[in-house]
This record gives sequence, structure tokens and C-alpha cells, in this order.
Amino acid sequence: MSFLGKYAELRRRKGSIMCISLDVKRKGESRKEYLERLRQLVERTAPYVVAFKINENYTRHLSVEDHQEITQLCKSLGTLTIYDCKLSDITSTATAGINIVKDMGYDGLTVNPIFGNLSQIAEVAHGLGMALFSVTLPSNPESARLFKLDVGGKKLFEVFAEDAKISRVDGLVVSATETASADDINTIRKIVGEEPIILFPGIGAQSGDIEKAIIYGGWNVLLNVGRSIVESPEPEKAAAEYRNVLTDSWIRVNAALEIIRTPGVYHYSPEKPFILSSGKESDYYVDIRALYSHPEPRGKIAELMLVKISMEGNVNVDKVATTETAGIPIASIVADRLCKGLVYVRHKEKGYGTGRKVEGIVQRGDRVICVDDLTTTGETAEACVKAVSELGGKVLAYYVVFDREEGAADRLSRIGVRLSYLTNTSTLKGLMKKAA
Repeated sequence: MSFLGKYAELRRRKGSIMCISLDVKRKGESRKEYLERLRQLVERTAPYVVAFKINENYTRHLSVEDHQEITQLCKSLGTLTIYDCKLSDITSTATAGINIVKDMGYDGLTVNPIFGNLSQIAEVAHGLGMALFSVTLPSNPESARLFKLDVGGKKLFEVFAEDAKISRVDGLVVSATETASADDINTIRKIVGEEPIILFPGIGAQSGDIEKAIIYGGWNVLLNVGRSIVESPEPEKAAAEYRNVLTDSWIRVNAALEIIRTPGVYHYSPEKPFILSSGKESDYYVDIRALYSHPEPRGKIAELMLVKISMEGNVNVDKVATTETAGIPIASIVADRLCKGLVYVRHKEKGYGTGRKVEGIVQRGDRVICVDDLTTTGETAEACVKAVSELGGKVLAYYVVFDREEGAADRLSRIGVRLSYLTNTSTLKGLMKKAA
């Protein structure tokens, strides 16, 4: 499996888009003691990350065998590893370096493209089954003096992005700090296309802009946190908190973008308001049914839902429940991906056959998550929870693609169920304002 494939699988399984830099300063301890500190950091934070990035400058005193020990540990704990060496040299010399990094056990490495031979280096790395991340616009403010130089009508970082596209690198390193503006990030993403991962350093201690990186970085991103976690007295707690903040932001923004971009989903009519199922009037309407008609957005929304469920630790349930009819498509996809049973709740009992209101089997003690298209006041969601509960099911959370923020969260909370949404009105309107 490619690095991108492994990244996507881990993102879904761990509910994370985070990379941690193991930039661990030496404290006068022996090499063995330093290595033990690295091991402990990995073990304590691995559940919350997709990848670890280890900077060469902090680990020059370690042997190849030491690196192997760390990379094998990371692999056993289900994380990718990137060696941040910013390799830059003539191809023959760079090849020797790549082979050593391969021996160390890393999945990928960073490269400085200034020598102009990025395509050749990428060919070598890919031939060894390794991913390559090209430094395109670094996070230190001094880098702008060179990386933003005008070169024949283009900025130097744009030239590097074009080289990255031609070389088919796996990822690019782009700053989340003020060094890279929203326009810079947007330009880079447009040049390289949707597939390569953009690795954003600068989150945490360097005060990088999370939303800027996510809005303009595209679907495949790794947000990198270093000192704020590795220097924390409780690194696992810090890692969990950062994982939740970063992933939640990524989900909210990308779900809103799919709603805005997909034809027929978002409607705005201040002159002639829409009538909602609750009977209320609204100047906007979100039609998730229309989104289901488009395979790529439908797939992305399903992926976001699965990542959300994983992040919140609700994968190991017995059943997925929903309501007729708009919730059935997304709930069916989720139930299928999780290999769980599906039930759906009718608005009223059918007047024929078994006369059931709940279609499917709910057994007493079943742990259930509800997955639906959207919520407004929460009346339908409450009815769904109560119908499942009456059959003995325990509803852990109610997941929706879109929350109109009109009382559903409070309504569900009163019956002991938490509403968890992919995106909401506030996020949607915020992005619409940015686009304007």
C-alpha cells in the first residue's frame, strides 16, 4: 500500500490528521536514556497520531540500530514515520542518504528541492518504497526572503510546487504560520492537485493557523505539532486534546465545503423563505438527499462520518440506527463500513405486516449509534432515540451530517444523548463569508 493509502487508512481508524514532531532536546543523559525518552513519548501518544516526524538535528547521536528501534516501535503501534533530514545534494550522494534512511526503517523523508534534481530523488525514493516530502514553504519567517523571491514572474515556492507535481512526490511541507498566507497555500494546492499530502509544521508553540491550513490545504493534510506535546508534563493528554481539535476542525470545514460545492445541496432564498419540516421558515436550505446523488461528495461525507465516529471511540457498537428516509443512505454506508447491523425508525407505525415502527432487530443491551442527515429542532432525532431505547437499545450518540443549531443538541441532551455533527450553520456561514 502507498504512503497515501496508509495515511488515509490511519486517518479513518484513529480519527486523526495529526503528526507529532519528536524534537526532543538532550538533557545531558546518555544515548540509552535519551532513546528511552523517545520510546515513552511514542508509546504514550501513538493512539492519537497518524505519523511521527523525527528531526535529524536532534538525533545525530543515535545509531542506525537506535532509529530502527524507534521506527519498529512506531510501526507496531500503527503509525507512519518521517525522517526530517531535508536531504539536498547531487543525486548520487542523495541516493546514499536515502538508502541509509531506508535502513533506519522510516516510511518517508523530507527533501530540500534547491538542487533541482527532485524528480531523480523521487525516483530513487519510490524505487525503495519510500515517501518523499518536498519542503515548499517552511515555517520560519526568515525563509520568506528566499522562498518568495520572484523568479521569472513566479515566486520560488511556486516553482518548487511545480517541481513537486512533475516529480509526483507524496507530500509537500508548507507553513501553517504567517510565513504562508491563505493565498500561498491555495496556490500550492492548485498547482499540485488534490492527491499529495500537505504537511503543515508550526501548529502549537509557533501559533500556526489551524483553520487556514485546513480550509486551503485540501483533503489530504497532516498538521504537525511538536513542543506543545513533547514538552508537556502529560504528553498523552496534550496529544488527545490536539487530535480532537485538529480533526474536528478538518471535519467541520470539509463537510461544509462539500455542502457548498455540490450542485443542488445548498440553497439560499431570502426573498422566498423555505418551509422546514418543523414548520419554521428559513432563508437557506440544505438538501443532503441531493448530495447523495454525487458519488465523490457522498464518499467524502461518509469518510468524514467514519473519522468522526472513530475519533469519539464509537466504532465498536452493535447497531447503527437512523430515520426514514433521508438518513438511510448515509447510515447504510456507515453500517456497511463498520460491519454493523442497520435499523431504521419510521415516522409512524406501518399499518400492515408486522406493524413495526422500528425496521430491523434491536436486542436488549445493544450499543447503538444513530446516524442521520441533519437536525433542526431535534424532534425526529428524539423520537428515533426513544424508539430504539424502548426496545432495549442503548444510544451512545446521535451523529448528523448537518446541524441547523436550532435546539436539537439541547433536546437530545435532556434525554441523555449527545448530538455530534460533521458541520453546522455557523461553519457554513463562516465559509460563505470567506468566499465572498
